[in-house]
This record gives sequence, structure tokens and C-alpha cells, in this order.
Amino acid sequence: MNNKKLSLFVALALIAGIVAGYLLGAGRPAVSPSVTDQQQKDTSSPASIMIDFGDGSIRVFDSVPSGETLLIALRNATTDSKLTLETKDYKDLGTLITKIGTKTNGENDRYWQYWVNNKSAETGAGAYVIQPNDVIEWKFTPFASN
Repeated sequence: MNNKKLSLFVALALIAGIVAGYLLGAGRPAVSPSVTDQQQKDTSSPASIMIDFGDGSIRVFDSVPSGETLLIALRNATTDSKLTLETKDYKDLGTLITKIGTKTNGENDRYWQYWVNNKSAETGAGAYVIQPNDVIEWKFTPFASN
């Protein structure tokens, strides 16, 4: 398979994964029903965001407030640290992170993906509401990676 066909296949697989994740998550709350409103507003137990650029470079952001979406927190962290953040809005499907720093989706067949507390994301960054003590990892990694 030539590089153009492979890139197209990977892009289509990524979009299919986003659509499937959206469809599987439709109707489910982004926050676990067992989490109380008070816990959602608890900023005394901040979360953290780690960005792994896949080249040995890692940035860590501690004291990330809970109760806001991961997309907003990521925008705040990248703005404060002067990192580039690019996104693409897919209307009803949500917002896809396409670039952080100098790493752009598709580069060397790698894409931005995230995990929360060592579990692969089940919703888009714009729908996930950060909980106290969450450990969020953004990784620039091959799409099939876990």
C-alpha cells in the first residue's frame, strides 16, 4: 500500500473511531453518576495533565482545576506555556486535537490521544469534565497504541 493510501486509511480509521466513540457514548453523562455535584466543584484536589510529545519531551501541568472540560484545561495550559494548540471542530462529534506544540496529527503515522487515570478516553476532550485527582496523559503516538 503506498503512503497516500496508508495515510488515507489511517485518517479514515481515526474518524471512524471518533464517530464510534461518539455513538457509543451518546446519552451517557460525561461525569460518572456516582460523582456528586460537590465533588465536581472541588478544586482542593487538583488534577494534572501530562503531554508526551513522543520524542522524549514531556510537559506536566499540575494544579489543573476540576469541574471544567479537558479541552478548556488543555487550552489554558497550552496558552499559559506558549505551546501551539490546534483543533478541528466536527460539529455534533466534537473537537479533535490536531496539533500540540510542533506535533501534528498524521506526522510519522502518529496522532494525539489521551488517557484518564490510565484508561483510554471514552469521550472527546470537549465533553470530558475533569474530576479531582485525575491524571490525564496526552500522547503523540501511533493510533492503535494503548
